[in-house]
Amino acid sequence: MIRSLMLAVVMMCFIVLSSLAQTAKRTVITQPNNYPASDSISAQNGNMVPTEMRAVTIVSISVEGKQIAVGEPFEASKDWLKGLAVELKNISGIPIRSIRLHFSLPETRANGTPSGFSLEYGRDLSARFEKTEKPLIAPGENIQISRSETHYKLANEGIEKRTGLSDFSEVVLVNATVKFDNGVIWSSHRLPFADDKERPESVLDASTNLIRSLDDPAGMSVWKMTGEASIEKATNDSVFILRNGASFSQDVAVPSNSDGKFALLISRCSSERLDDEGITGLPTLYGRWMSGTKVEDQPLQGQRMLCELGEVNKWATNWGIFKIPAAASAIKLYLNQAERKGMPQNGSSARFSNVGLYIFDTEADAMKFVIAFSDSYR
Repeated sequence: MIRSLMLAVVMMCFIVLSSLAQTAKRTVITQPNNYPASDSISAQNGNMVPTEMRAVTIVSISVEGKQIAVGEPFEASKDWLKGLAVELKNISGIPIRSIRLHFSLPETRANGTPSGFSLEYGRDLSARFEKTEKPLIAPGENIQISRSETHYKLANEGIEKRTGLSDFSEVVLVNATVKFDNGVIWSSHRLPFADDKERPESVLDASTNLIRSLDDPAGMSVWKMTGEASIEKATNDSVFILRNGASFSQDVAVPSNSDGKFALLISRCSSERLDDEGITGLPTLYGRWMSGTKVEDQPLQGQRMLCELGEVNKWATNWGIFKIPAAASAIKLYLNQAERKGMPQNGSSARFSNVGLYIFDTEADAMKFVIAFSDSYR
């Protein structure tokens, strides 16, 4: 009896010790709060440009079903990264189609560039693991991202083959990439947590279009035309028509309390010409800041200011969002016809309608308006 009891105790100790031997201290790290701001958003030419917009925040991080504190060691098994999951919240105000979180493994640095892996949602940004379309992540919605067994196995086998390592004590979240439903890409090297101090919510109020409409008695006098520019009256709005590099322009006063806010330039656009070899003939918005009567050198261009069309004579939305500098008193807005060097105009028309210039407290609010504006024409 005593011998059996002692044997049972020994077996229990063996099981406990074996279990402890299979676990170790692990740590999940994110970039510190004082990490240099590096959020960016995709421009018209595909380049990433700086932005103050936030897309997602971290709600929680868990390992093997247990929530962990970032930067604090915890006990977990050798396969702990298989059970890594991150819960995010969409705070952008725009539906999200795809997300990719990239993690680095510092212990592989001795073998060269650190190896890493990703947690993915949606196939648009997937390296190769997400094969099916996922539901859109609505504004305000939370989503948990983790890896499948297959994803984990293939990634780990690749890392072990390159580095000879298979057990890791530390992982660092180094980058997040988000693709919105409208095709815009957002990227950040430091995701905030949901309990971080958030920027104050602003009221979405874009009822005032600062552009003087042609229906306004004074509207025609403030628009300046050059070249083969003309105007046609349509059912709901006037249409600006450009041929052979013509343009319209208007100096638009910026409210005195607009420093640090965001200006949205937006319109509907269409073209008779669509050429695979270049942008010549396409409608494009363009602008420059003004200080008094002085026109500043910094241009307002890129983003989605050039009209993107799938076929001729179809209508699309073009737009750009720009932070208003302290010295700005006005914006000189142009409706132009793009031209590529060595590719001349051919008389085709570029058309604009529903031209607008709106001021928003935040870049996120401006993006919400872009979505609503575009959706109203579907």
